[in-house]
Amino acid sequence: MIDLDKHGISYLKFKPISSWSDDDFAKLFDAIASEHAAPVVDLPFIAENIEALLSVSSCRQCGNCCKAGITDDENASVMADKEELEAIAEETNTDFEELAEKLTKHATAKDAWCLPLPCMYYQDGHCLIYNVRPKVCRTYPLTGVAHDDISYIAVNLGCDYGRDIYKRLLKGD
Repeated sequence: MIDLDKHGISYLKFKPISSWSDDDFAKLFDAIASEHAAPVVDLPFIAENIEALLSVSSCRQCGNCCKAGITDDENASVMADKEELEAIAEETNTDFEELAEKLTKHATAKDAWCLPLPCMYYQDGHCLIYNVRPKVCRTYPLTGVAHDDISYIAVNLGCDYGRDIYKRLLKGD
């Protein structure tokens, strides 16, 4: 939980969410994002829930998730399995082996590689592999967070897509 006082928005504690302005939501979401936090939703991270949440808004293709600096991890990357990497190779007219050699093998997942961030496929303001992007890219801004042997959904508020989804959840839309 973030310290609302620290961010000058403690008044939100006493204001019903139904009366929040767009500015109130923006201030809260900015505060959460500034602390590299992501609210966790009480829904299991399963395909049905992911699809339902993603369907309430749409990706702006802003590239925030493709750029460096989303996390404090200097080794930030996106995992792509062999099937995904084969699709990327085909989409970009690149030999699979040649592409795989440019990437780091994933440390624990068998037949998976790491696409480093910033992503080499995000250029000139758009994703060159959008139609075949890896699953983790397709489900962003949602990620799984394990708790008591269940993976719940966390919503990244670093993009407008995630903000729309979480705002609708808070408002009960």
